[in-house]
Amino acid sequence: MFEARRTHTRKRQALIAAHAELRERGVPQATAALLAQTGTTLFHNAFERWIEDSKKRDLAHHLQQALTELRLLTAETGTGKRRGKTSSKGGAKLSDRRRRDS
Repeated sequence: MFEARRTHTRKRQALIAAHAELRERGVPQATAALLAQTGTTLFHNAFERWIEDSKKRDLAHHLQQALTELRLLTAETGTGKRRGKTSSKGGAKLSDRRRRDS
């Protein structure tokens, strides 16, 4: 899939690089970099889960699982709760989600 879109992606990237307004998101550069790196890491994590998944669930499932775990972890960090406790929104414990999705 990626190889088939290489030419298009190169053109798109060159256009974005040439026009700052296409890169602007109204946030400081450091914040934008953090978000971009987080997105890349999230994709990489989900991709590894996907290729190793014996249940053959689709990549979207693994992306959602990784994003859910990230949300739970950041919510716990923000409220001072320890890992494995219920999130402030009443969601499942992170450890419970990992067991269920494994």
